[in-house]
This record gives sequence, structure tokens and C-alpha cells, in this order.
Amino acid sequence: MWFALGTPSSPNFVPNSIILNKEKKLKEIEEESNISYATLKRWVKAYKENGLDGLNKKERVDKNNYKKLEPLELEKIKRLYGKNKNLSISKLYEQYSTLSEKMNISYPTFYRIINNLDSFVKNSSKPYIRSIEISEYSYGIFQYPIYFPFNLQKIYYMTFFFEISSLRIVNFSFDREQRTFKKLYLFIRESILKEGVFPKEIFLTNTVLEVSKKSLRECFFESSISFLIDDDFDYNELRRFCHFLELDLSHQFYGKKDLTENDILEFLNTYIYIEQSESKFLEFYYQRKLDFFLTKSIRKVNKSGIRLKNYIYFNDILKDFENEILEVKHTPYNEKSIVVYENKDFICEAYKLDEN
Repeated sequence: MWFALGTPSSPNFVPNSIILNKEKKLKEIEEESNISYATLKRWVKAYKENGLDGLNKKERVDKNNYKKLEPLELEKIKRLYGKNKNLSISKLYEQYSTLSEKMNISYPTFYRIINNLDSFVKNSSKPYIRSIEISEYSYGIFQYPIYFPFNLQKIYYMTFFFEISSLRIVNFSFDREQRTFKKLYLFIRESILKEGVFPKEIFLTNTVLEVSKKSLRECFFESSISFLIDDDFDYNELRRFCHFLELDLSHQFYGKKDLTENDILEFLNTYIYIEQSESKFLEFYYQRKLDFFLTKSIRKVNKSGIRLKNYIYFNDILKDFENEILEVKHTPYNEKSIVVYENKDFICEAYKLDEN
């Protein structure tokens, strides 16, 4: 059987029979195709477990199903949208909340319903953002404080990484403190990897703190991503979304005396619908560009590999660097591997050894 491992639109096809028949090692294919070893390994595993289906996009089974929504309520939403197609989705939600006696759906669910009614919405769901030249790969970062009364008595901060033209949320974080720009580096990298698209530019709203010209220049020269300070950004729609989120959080946890941060995070993961993108994998070149955002440490290479946070990471290539001091780049989002550099030259990706 002969087919290309990856997607038809991928710039680098890897014939699967070469891998399965062991005609070439994954390391050889990595060098020839510029596709990382980890990605190749993941593709092979997916194919062996599920065949071609393992390489295809996994679509949500509940994409067009809306939990706890009665047919009459769905028809009411359709009629409301049909009469007010010129209104933003947040305005429609406000009207629906006023009209419906059984208003028991969250804003993200309402958003998905409207978004599935008409392709028009997908192209015009951002009527309030100012007219700016936006490339195909433009994203933004927005932070918002949310106060939790109940037993927590604290202000938490939501950070959103979103696609500019549609306000589609790609990723979010929930933190005890407002993050400065540099403290967002790992979140930015994680968001780009989750999206599977290397951005041309990222707009920083005025909610992001401690942004300096020096840090912006450094980001551009090291990652090739333009970070732009946008004081005129109109984020009313995002504010409305956060307002509805606050209301639904209050409704969800009202009277709960033993509320924990894990309870909130579990609710947010369900509430904030993040659409899974197609199976896109960043090329090796772009993955290395994103290494700039990783946490950096200096470690000595031992015979067994590199020790970091009580774990041992190893790659055969490291044998040539025994007893040398190298730069290690890592992230708490993924403890399975680290990236190793000598000066600014990439050496390898080392993988965590089993503790046994």
C-alpha cells in the first residue's frame, strides 16, 4: 500500500510504506522533509492504530447537537436570527435572553447555533472591530479580570488568544495574576501550536502589560512574528463575551461554599468552545522559530543524557556532547521532551526516559 503520510495540502509528503517497511529511519526522513521526529512518530502511531482515519480531521460528534435545547427554543433562535441578521451575535443573545422564558444555554452554545445557521455569520461576526489591513494569519491577545465572590473572594484573569477577523478563540488561560507580555511567551507558543498555523502578526490589546519596543524587536528578529501594539483595537465584542461568561459563572456556582479553582477551570473548558482545526503540523523551520518562547536553562550533558527537574532526557546525538554545557529549552505544557541548543544552533530534541 502506497500513500502519503500527512494531508494532501502538506508541502512535505512522506510515503507511508517507506516508514512501515523500515526502508528509512524516521531520523533520515526528518532531515529530508523538515518534519520533526515527534510529528512523524505521532503520524505513524495514528496510522497503525486507526489506519487512514487516524490521519484525518476528527470532527466533534456533537458539532450540530445542542445539549438541553428543546426544538421550540431552537426554532425561536432561528426566527430571531432571520429577523435580525444585521445584529451582532452578542446583541442577538441579549434579545434572546429577554424573550425566552427558558434561557438555559450559554453564550458559546448560542454562538455556535447562529454560526451554523448561515455562512454569512462566519464572514461578518466581527462588525465592531475597526477596519485595519488584516492578513490571513493575524491573531490577537486580550486579557480580562473576573471577580469570584463566593468562598474564593479573588480576582482572576482570563487571557484569550483569538483570530482577528472572526474573533474565534484559539486558546485561553485562567490565572491568579495578570500576566505581563514576557510571561505570556509560553502561552503564545502553546496557542500557535494548537492552531497549527504560524502567524504573520499578533496584535496586543492595551490589556497586555509591560510591552516594550525592545521586547517587540527581539520577538520579531528571533521568531519572525510581528507583535503590534494596537491602542485603537475595538474589543467591545470580547468584553460582551466576558460579561456573559461572568453571568453564567455566577449562575453556575451560586451558593457553592466549597468552590475550587479546578471547578472553575473544568467549567471554562466546557463553556469556551474551541473548534479543533484540521490536522495541520507546523514545519520543522517554524517549530524552531517558536523555540524562542520556551523557558531557557543551562545544563551539562552526562553519560545518561540531560537532567532537568528530576527527569532524564536522552537522544543518541547527545553522546557527541558528553560533559559539555548546552542550552536547554523547555515548557511545563510538555514534559515529554526538551529542545537542546549549542549557542544558537539547534542540536536535537531529547525525550524523557521512563523511570523504570
